[in-house]
Amino acid sequence: MFELVTPNRTVVLRQERAALVLLGYVDKRTIAPGWDAGILGRIAGDTGVPTAPIHPLPADLDAALAEVRGWRGREGVVARFIDRDGSAGGAPRLVKIKATDYLRLHAYNARLGGNRARRVAWLLDLRDEAELLPALARYGLDWEAAEYARPDVAPYLARRRAALARFDALCAELEPVAGARKKSEKRAFVDRTRSFLAAGGPAYAETWWFAVSMKLFDAGPDDARLLVDAALLDEPLPSVRKWRADPDAEVRAILNAPVREEDG
Repeated sequence: MFELVTPNRTVVLRQERAALVLLGYVDKRTIAPGWDAGILGRIAGDTGVPTAPIHPLPADLDAALAEVRGWRGREGVVARFIDRDGSAGGAPRLVKIKATDYLRLHAYNARLGGNRARRVAWLLDLRDEAELLPALARYGLDWEAAEYARPDVAPYLARRRAALARFDALCAELEPVAGARKKSEKRAFVDRTRSFLAAGGPAYAETWWFAVSMKLFDAGPDDARLLVDAALLDEPLPSVRKWRADPDAEVRAILNAPVREEDG
């Protein structure tokens, strides 16, 4: 069993360089893990892949757990032991023990990455990335949490600013054409919309701008603007409308969601 660590696949802690590490082996007859030093040494010698480092820990379980959980800048260990469960010789077991600081950072990564980060930024009504840390601090989060969110939040906020500026231009052009929003007036509104969007070129290249324009006619600027945000977040409009009812509760739900480890 080997593990590849590489800076190109950072889960929480960034690796300085790509490397293979020999973790152990599995007995194909029993599917039991093994870590015999002689066998691992032979595999390491044949492959040139070093074995995982061994960390001497206190013999007392509580003391060993306390030591590993207090580490900073390291993920943790895989504890190897024989479970004396009554079987002949006992059963070999492997158990992960993670450092508390690593789990904290892993939670930031899980809760403040990807679309969750963009959703939090929208719920907090952030206009600039400089507002990110002060906004998260109100929820008890620190600088590191903000740094986890920033790579997703910063480009999203820039894209949102540009989209809302285009939305304002669209409203200025089409609101006067909407008139009293009578059904008989919609055909002329649709024709004017198509002409305006075509003239806008790349600025209105996304197909959802037409839906935004129709929402402007049918429901008014507030719902139309909300549809812009739904498109930027890649979420259904009903979901975004529901989140807007209680943004604070939605932010807390995201920040307190259970974290499932998926890094092996």
